Amino acid sequence: ATLQPPGDGPPWICGILNFRGQLLPIVDLAQHLQGQKRDIQLEDQFILCRHMGKRLGLLVEEVETVECIPAEAFSVDTSELEAAPFIIGTFSWQGQVRHVLQLGGLMDGLEGVVQ
Repeated sequence: ATLQPPGDGPPWICGILNFRGQLLPIVDLAQHLQGQKRDIQLEDQFILCRHMGKRLGLLVEEVETVECIPAEAFSVDTSELEAAPFIIGTFSWQGQVRHVLQLGGLMDGLEGVVQ
């Protein structure tokens, strides 16, 4: 897949992907959450997401696994996070804290990036 330059938009949009005729913004979550900009690597992957009829791609270095997380592992205390309105909670997985994203909140920051 070839990414087109994002044009005007937030710095964490690393490109626009033409996916079956639909233009999808590709979000670099590492840059958006932690301010860590990096060059896209050939082995990077995109997770394509859909929410309420809208689509976007998430740039990831790898997908380790897809799991069902038990409800008791989920925490809604996000007070320690530096506030991204699209993070709705956390859970601990294999000794690391992971963020739970709410796609609608993430997509709110994309208004006007693609038509």
